Amino acid sequence: MTYTRSFTAGKPSTMCLPFDYTKKTGEKFYTFAGITKEGSEYIATMTEVTGTTLTANTPYLYVPTGDANFSGTYAIPSSITAGTTTSGDWTFVGTYETKKWETEPTGIYGFSAQDANDGISQGEFVKVGAYVKVKPMRCYLKYKSGTEDYAEARARTPHNAAEEETLPERISVRLIGADGVVTGIGSLHTATGEVTLDDAAWYSLDGTRFSSKPTRRGIYVNNGKKVIIK
Repeated sequence: MTYTRSFTAGKPSTMCLPFDYTKKTGEKFYTFAGITKEGSEYIATMTEVTGTTLTANTPYLYVPTGDANFSGTYAIPSSITAGTTTSGDWTFVGTYETKKWETEPTGIYGFSAQDANDGISQGEFVKVGAYVKVKPMRCYLKYKSGTEDYAEARARTPHNAAEEETLPERISVRLIGADGVVTGIGSLHTATGEVTLDDAAWYSLDGTRFSSKPTRRGIYVNNGKKVIIK
């Protein structure tokens, strides 16, 4: 079989394959670990796959080293179903068909592989609007059934709508390497289902972002790599 799709080296994309796949040198794949709220920001954590073989029908975040070539001979069953990974109320959903929403859903998020004109950054998951599509063999995030907001928040404060907690418009992405260290932070886009990393930013090993290049001695993360400042 031949699978043709354009990638940019070092830029994450969502991926769901209908066959087991052996990683090539330098390729990195991440699985969904959950979503947390840190201050006012919602962050989806993705952890790097440590083995060499990826499981068919599993949703992944894929970071290519360059132009990817998935051509080869694979055993594909007669019936395939794209899988999901769930953590708490959130599910990372793979799809083998084009998903299209004619009306704006409440809890569906696509991934952005590039910056958009409306201020959306590469590497973010962004809430899907009306008439948006997610292409086959990609993935998206879903809160509960995909049609719900934070109902529990509304139930707690029905008398004061201003204090109600609602789903965020965008969700940042944190990549955790095989060694447990943060290797990148970015965000996801509605229309493309792709992610963009903020390569210029500096982070501590636990993912804390700095407003500029740190001056204190220590080990930091920049552009997906550990950097020692002496």
